[in-house]
Amino acid sequence: MMVKIKFEFLPNEILFQCFQHLNAPDLFHSFDQLNSHFSILIRNIPLYLNFFQMKKSLFHHFCQIILLNSEIKQKIIYLQLSNNGTHGQIEHFLSLFSLNTFLNLRSLSLIDFNENNIKQVLSILPFLSNLYSFSFTGTNIETLEIISSISKSKLRILTVRYLEFESTSINQTTTIGITSLTITDF
Repeated sequence: MMVKIKFEFLPNEILFQCFQHLNAPDLFHSFDQLNSHFSILIRNIPLYLNFFQMKKSLFHHFCQIILLNSEIKQKIIYLQLSNNGTHGQIEHFLSLFSLNTFLNLRSLSLIDFNENNIKQVLSILPFLSNLYSFSFTGTNIETLEIISSISKSKLRILTVRYLEFESTSINQTTTIGITSLTITDF
């Protein structure tokens, strides 16, 4: 005999496992205000926020959700922003939110990062105390300057597109905490 269980009656532990595989905007679009159980549940789980190639309207809609529910920032553990085909998404996000208010952020990825954003991000990176992984691509980005700014953080994984340096331009104290460095074009 086959037993049918409605999705909404699954135990929270199983729902957590399902939800952690969904991008936060999709999760909120599908389950927020569906019922009080789901609304509470999705606000109390770690959130993965990937804005890469997201439509501008969806990007703005989820930013509004964050602005109206500031506690959501504390649940975001993964954040990916991209300027690739999105006309300044990184700059717009940083104009709305300071990265240091995402206290539990563990992984940050910036795609097509540009010089307009570098000073703002460099000033904040040392204060992201839970940041474990940082990845970025972009043009005219001073990679060594970024590495130096994160040298005292808990960062362990760094992925960069380009790294050009003379053997004397980087020292052991700069990279001491990084256990994994990926360079796609060396």
